[in-house]
Amino acid sequence: MSSNGTYVSNQLLSNRVIQLHQGDSIRIGRTFHYTFWDLGSTEDAMAGSINMRTNDSAPVEQPSHQPDAAPRDGIWLGPSGAVYRDGVIVAESLSPTEHQLLTFLSARPGQLCDYATVSKAVWGDIRGSSSMHELVFRLRRKIEIDPSAPRYLIMRPKLGVIFFQRGEQIMLGR
Repeated sequence: MSSNGTYVSNQLLSNRVIQLHQGDSIRIGRTFHYTFWDLGSTEDAMAGSINMRTNDSAPVEQPSHQPDAAPRDGIWLGPSGAVYRDGVIVAESLSPTEHQLLTFLSARPGQLCDYATVSKAVWGDIRGSSSMHELVFRLRRKIEIDPSAPRYLIMRPKLGVIFFQRGEQIMLGR
């Protein structure tokens, strides 16, 4: 329903509904690029790596951290843009900027992303660290169980931010 066009696997959808399959690329206008994952699937495709593309970025090889069966542990973006925590939709919706940040970091789980790179991906230019801190704190309030003791969005002072899709304690073996 996007006025800029919605494409699935490079085919324009015009007032029709199609069934998505594992790995289908979804593009809405020029801004949002996603790869469809069936949250309940145990297909072999889920066991390998998945190509994800975010706004103005090259495809990033992302290792799959899929549990064997649904519901998934951790934070996940659904195909409709909904945010899931431990298999349940997070009730509060994200602002476009918060969604852009989570999309960017989700394509790079466990990687330290410096503030300048994240800022360019989210806003298109480099902003001060205070802007990044505010955005991360707002997103934490929506996705973390306890924002004062974050597990998913971790800031490293003067370095950047890391997204642990399944929680820092799980990823670091704590």
